[in-house]
Amino acid sequence: MGISVLRITRAHLVEGCFVLSLCFFLPLSLTESRAAYLNSIFDNPQKQETEGTKVDLTEEDVVSLRQWVDTAKNGLDKIPDAIRYKKSPSEKRAILIREFKKIVKDSGNKENEMLMRYVLNRASVVNDMVGPSPTNVVHDSLLSFLIKSRDLAVKFYVDDVKFLEALHGGTLSSENVELKPMAYFAQAYAFEVFQLAKTFLNPQLEYSFSRAALGWLGNDLNSPRNLERALFSSDILQIKELLDTLYPDPAKVNQSNDKCLDLINSIKYEYREKLSKHIRSQIGDLEKKTGQKLKTIEERNREEENKRKAEERRVADEAKALRENQERIVKEGEAHAKLQEVRELVNKYSLRKDSRVVDKNGNRGKIYELFLDGRAYINFDAITDSMIDITTLAFEVSEIGTLIKNTRVVSSAGVRGRVYELFSDQRVYIITDTGPDLLIHASNLTPTIN
Repeated sequence: MGISVLRITRAHLVEGCFVLSLCFFLPLSLTESRAAYLNSIFDNPQKQETEGTKVDLTEEDVVSLRQWVDTAKNGLDKIPDAIRYKKSPSEKRAILIREFKKIVKDSGNKENEMLMRYVLNRASVVNDMVGPSPTNVVHDSLLSFLIKSRDLAVKFYVDDVKFLEALHGGTLSSENVELKPMAYFAQAYAFEVFQLAKTFLNPQLEYSFSRAALGWLGNDLNSPRNLERALFSSDILQIKELLDTLYPDPAKVNQSNDKCLDLINSIKYEYREKLSKHIRSQIGDLEKKTGQKLKTIEERNREEENKRKAEERRVADEAKALRENQERIVKEGEAHAKLQEVRELVNKYSLRKDSRVVDKNGNRGKIYELFLDGRAYINFDAITDSMIDITTLAFEVSEIGTLIKNTRVVSSAGVRGRVYELFSDQRVYIITDTGPDLLIHASNLTPTIN
């Protein structure tokens, strides 16, 4: 039995072409019944999937699709606000489906392999499968799934961008570790539909959705976007064989809930115990092959965020180091200037231990210790001793103009006495003839004639 090989190029088949792309690794005899096989997956008069047309993605197409995924992402980001304050579940459902269909329609006539488009398109199919008047339980489950579909479409936005960038840059290859294998999407999406199916509490609905989940899983594994799809050939064959045993329409199961439950259990067993485990194993093999763990969208986002924060910290650290260096230079300059000022004061006033001083508040005392950083420990005459910056003090001098120690003076207020101490800031300490002694500016004193 011969094997026909399909060359992977930028001409991409879309989801509906399940059997056509099977010719990549399946016997030719299986490809001859394409129409019948397609109908075995979705035999549904309400089928809305328009995926299935071979599309040759030119450079112009890639640019157009990149604009579409960005626009779609913006539209999806607005949906939570649009439904947040709607009380009616049916109104929320209507808004979600309307926005989904609008976003898909905006992608134009090109049926493409954007994961975002898959998710939104299938959400519309699921909505129609449920019907316009479901029970409250079914409606609540459907609404939850539609909201989850929005979240999934946003989640896989990054994957679509990476896919288009690889197409544009000519790096669309299984060796490109930036591209997450399609099997990740296939497994994640099938899980969500199986979860939805079991919430319905309706055997016929659960059967229909379990079967749909299985069909979508097969389509995704065999998608040309799955660059490693040969690894999943046995899984796809197993899905085909299982689907061939299942009725497309639950109404053909003789309306028997017991029969539906038997088929549901069969699907669950094949999926959980065989397919899911083998697919995860193959994904593990892909991780080993690429030599690194293939990251989920959340992990890559966290990694990018960590890189951004690390760069911000690096820039901040450099700025801090520069600022500290500048401050150090300024402080060193200030310290040098301070030392020079202190030396000048020491030399000018011959400062030493026991030199008399006065502070700005008029407290007089004498230097007990003098330090090179400009501080001095002062024994004050009338207040507690303390450490003071000497540049804030005035120092005893021998004369101020014609005033010298013991000179008789009279103040502008008529107070008479004699000079006891003179200071460099022009203040003079007077021992008065009557009343308390005074610390007064020299300009307010007049010396006696003799």
